[in-house]
Amino acid sequence: MIHEDLKLKHVCSIETDLIFEGYWKGEWFQALFVSGEHDYGWHKMTFLPQCTAKDEGVFNVQNEEYDDIELALSDVDVTVTQLVAIK
Repeated sequence: MIHEDLKLKHVCSIETDLIFEGYWKGEWFQALFVSGEHDYGWHKMTFLPQCTAKDEGVFNVQNEEYDDIELALSDVDVTVTQLVAIK
């Protein structure tokens, strides 16, 4: 069950990595769900080399609620499905 202070929306995918826009207690952040061969789970946006701290929003280690956001994200069940069209 998603924590009451957490709102998430899938924004886009980069190969098997999923980028989410979220709000924690109304404050904006982005998070990355990695579902690759070697890494799996939630990460800050700076996990991607092309992203900077401004892409993280409140999901950064300087935020006093970082641990709470990380814990709330760990309770989110992410299921990835793939649609294939053959023409």
